[in-house]
Amino acid sequence: MNTNLTLLTALLLAPLQAAERSPIQITDHTVVFTHTSTDPKDPANTSGYNLGPGITVLPDGRLMAAWFSSPTEGAESQRIVQAFSSDQGRSWGEASVLQDIAGKADFDPVLFVAGKETFLFFSSFNPQIDIYYRRSGGWGTPGDAEAKKEGLPDVQLYDLGKDIGETTNVQSTFPDVVARMTKILEQQIADGRSTPGAKQTNDAAIVVMKANKKAAQE
Repeated sequence: MNTNLTLLTALLLAPLQAAERSPIQITDHTVVFTHTSTDPKDPANTSGYNLGPGITVLPDGRLMAAWFSSPTEGAESQRIVQAFSSDQGRSWGEASVLQDIAGKADFDPVLFVAGKETFLFFSSFNPQIDIYYRRSGGWGTPGDAEAKKEGLPDVQLYDLGKDIGETTNVQSTFPDVVARMTKILEQQIADGRSTPGAKQTNDAAIVVMKANKKAAQE
């Protein structure tokens, strides 16, 4: 059994009211992601189970696909992954993790773009089924793991008004903005919330910057 995640790009060719023929013709057939083993049900194959794909057009014109992946349905390691295409879905970049609540199964991603912001809605067992959302001016690459390998700065700051594709990191140009945003984040962590209201306790210890981890433990 070979389970691939496949995207079918369709083109409307006739009015919907034309009942004598299908108004949709398949123009491209593309494999977005192939799992990493010959046996999709092998527990060691962490990406053997792939389901729930969704797709959207990002503000910069790229296609973004997201789906949930795990060894088996509902596994604790089940996470939501993403891939991007810059040629209208004819080819896709390497998949990377988009959302993963440690020890919980994340599933059913839904992508929605409004203006310059991209929203991700998803479900997770925590411990019951809850619905979450994330928002961003645009998810892109590299992710944390890739950035570390490439020796990139820990902080990434982009001017989304001029660079919606997030191609130029301006953190060194605007240290005052980085400092201001970091202070806001630290206050939200101290308050246990980002919305108005009484202080709350965080579920776990949070370190804003990896460089501060040693100091936070002392």
